Amino acid sequence: MGVTLEQLNIHTTNENWEVEFMDRTRPEQSKKPLYKILVIQNFGLYYKPNDVYFISDLESEDQRISQLNRLFPAGTSKIAQYSQSYLLEPVRLMTKLKIEPKHNYRSSITLDIENVDICMQKN
Repeated sequence: MGVTLEQLNIHTTNENWEVEFMDRTRPEQSKKPLYKILVIQNFGLYYKPNDVYFISDLESEDQRISQLNRLFPAGTSKIAQYSQSYLLEPVRLMTKLKIEPKHNYRSSITLDIENVDICMQKN
Protein backbone atom coordinates (compact mmCIF):
# COMPACT_ATOMS: atom_id res chain seq x y z
CA MET A 1 0.00 0.00 0.00
CA GLY A 2 1.36 3.42 -0.85
CA VAL A 3 0.47 7.08 -1.09
CA THR A 4 1.45 9.60 -3.74
CA LEU A 5 1.35 13.33 -3.12
CA GLU A 6 2.85 16.01 -5.34
CA GLN A 7 1.99 19.08 -3.32
CA LEU A 8 0.30 20.21 -0.11
CA ASN A 9 -0.06 23.96 0.54
CA ILE A 10 -1.95 25.87 3.21
CA HIS A 11 -1.97 29.66 3.08
CA THR A 12 -3.62 32.64 4.72
CA THR A 13 -5.19 34.85 2.06
CA ASN A 14 -7.07 38.10 1.65
CA GLU A 15 -10.77 38.24 0.72
CA ASN A 16 -9.83 37.72 -2.96
CA TRP A 17 -8.07 34.41 -2.12
CA GLU A 18 -4.64 35.89 -2.85
CA VAL A 19 -1.85 34.78 -0.48
CA GLU A 20 -1.29 37.50 2.10
CA PHE A 21 0.02 37.56 5.67
CA MET A 22 -2.42 38.82 8.29
CA ASP A 23 -1.04 39.76 11.70
CA ARG A 24 -3.94 38.61 13.91
CA THR A 25 -2.26 40.13 17.00
CA ARG A 26 -2.93 43.65 15.69
CA PRO A 27 -6.26 44.96 17.02
CA GLU A 28 -7.44 46.22 13.61
CA GLN A 29 -6.84 42.75 12.12
CA SER A 30 -8.23 40.60 14.93
CA LYS A 31 -11.91 41.21 14.10
CA LYS A 32 -11.59 40.78 10.33
CA PRO A 33 -12.60 37.50 8.71
CA LEU A 34 -9.82 34.94 8.41
CA TYR A 35 -9.32 33.33 5.00
CA LYS A 36 -7.39 30.10 4.44
CA ILE A 37 -6.80 28.08 1.30
CA LEU A 38 -5.66 24.44 1.14
CA VAL A 39 -4.39 22.87 -2.09
CA ILE A 40 -3.64 19.14 -2.41
CA GLN A 41 -2.15 18.15 -5.77
CA ASN A 42 -2.08 14.55 -7.06
CA PHE A 43 -2.98 12.69 -3.90
CA GLY A 44 -3.47 9.01 -4.67
CA LEU A 45 -3.56 5.59 -3.02
CA TYR A 46 -2.20 2.44 -4.60
CA TYR A 47 -2.09 -1.19 -3.54
CA LYS A 48 0.73 -3.42 -4.71
CA PRO A 49 0.76 -6.36 -2.25
CA ASN A 50 3.83 -8.12 -3.64
CA ASP A 51 6.00 -5.02 -3.85
CA VAL A 52 9.09 -5.24 -1.64
CA TYR A 53 10.84 -2.13 -2.92
CA PHE A 54 11.03 0.90 -0.62
CA ILE A 55 12.62 4.20 -1.58
CA SER A 56 13.46 4.71 2.09
CA ASP A 57 15.87 1.74 1.78
CA LEU A 58 18.13 3.75 -0.54
CA GLU A 59 21.27 5.02 1.15
CA SER A 60 21.41 8.69 0.18
CA GLU A 61 19.01 11.57 -0.28
CA ASP A 62 20.30 12.01 -3.86
CA GLN A 63 19.46 8.37 -4.67
CA ARG A 64 15.94 8.78 -3.25
CA ILE A 65 15.31 11.98 -5.23
CA SER A 66 16.69 10.43 -8.41
CA GLN A 67 14.46 7.36 -8.02
CA LEU A 68 11.37 9.50 -7.36
CA ASN A 69 12.12 11.51 -10.52
CA ARG A 70 12.31 8.23 -12.49
CA LEU A 71 9.01 7.01 -11.01
CA PHE A 72 7.23 10.27 -11.84
CA PRO A 73 8.43 11.49 -15.24
CA ALA A 74 7.75 15.20 -15.92
CA GLY A 75 4.08 15.89 -16.55
CA THR A 76 2.76 12.67 -14.98
CA SER A 77 0.70 12.25 -11.84
CA LYS A 78 0.99 8.48 -11.31
CA ILE A 79 3.68 5.87 -10.96
CA ALA A 80 3.65 4.30 -14.44
CA GLN A 81 4.31 0.70 -13.38
CA TYR A 82 1.56 0.98 -10.73
CA SER A 83 -1.06 2.47 -13.07
CA GLN A 84 -3.30 -0.61 -12.69
CA SER A 85 -2.84 -0.70 -8.90
CA TYR A 86 -4.38 2.63 -7.86
CA LEU A 87 -7.32 2.40 -5.46
CA LEU A 88 -7.76 6.19 -5.63
CA GLU A 89 -6.42 7.77 -8.80
CA PRO A 90 -4.40 10.95 -8.16
CA VAL A 91 -6.77 13.80 -7.41
CA ARG A 92 -6.50 17.59 -7.04
CA LEU A 93 -8.39 19.27 -4.22
CA MET A 94 -8.78 22.92 -3.27
CA THR A 95 -10.54 24.04 -0.10
CA LYS A 96 -11.33 27.63 0.84
CA LEU A 97 -12.19 28.44 4.45
CA LYS A 98 -13.61 31.71 5.77
CA ILE A 99 -13.91 32.24 9.53
CA GLU A 100 -15.78 35.27 10.85
CA PRO A 101 -14.77 36.26 14.42
CA LYS A 102 -17.50 38.92 14.61
CA HIS A 103 -20.23 36.31 14.12
CA ASN A 104 -19.31 33.80 16.81
CA TYR A 105 -16.61 32.31 14.55
CA ARG A 106 -19.10 31.23 11.91
CA SER A 107 -17.29 29.40 9.11
CA SER A 108 -17.94 28.69 5.47
CA ILE A 109 -16.07 26.13 3.39
CA THR A 110 -15.84 25.77 -0.38
CA LEU A 111 -14.52 22.47 -1.68
CA ASP A 112 -13.39 21.93 -5.28
CA ILE A 113 -12.36 18.40 -6.31
CA GLU A 114 -11.33 17.37 -9.80
CA ASN A 115 -12.36 13.85 -10.88
CA VAL A 116 -12.44 11.32 -8.10
CA ASP A 117 -11.71 7.93 -9.64
CA ILE A 118 -11.93 4.90 -7.34
CA CYS A 119 -10.71 1.66 -8.88
CA MET A 120 -11.27 -1.92 -7.82
CA GLN A 121 -10.28 -5.02 -9.74
CA LYS A 122 -10.78 -8.72 -9.26
CA ASN A 123 -7.69 -10.73 -10.15
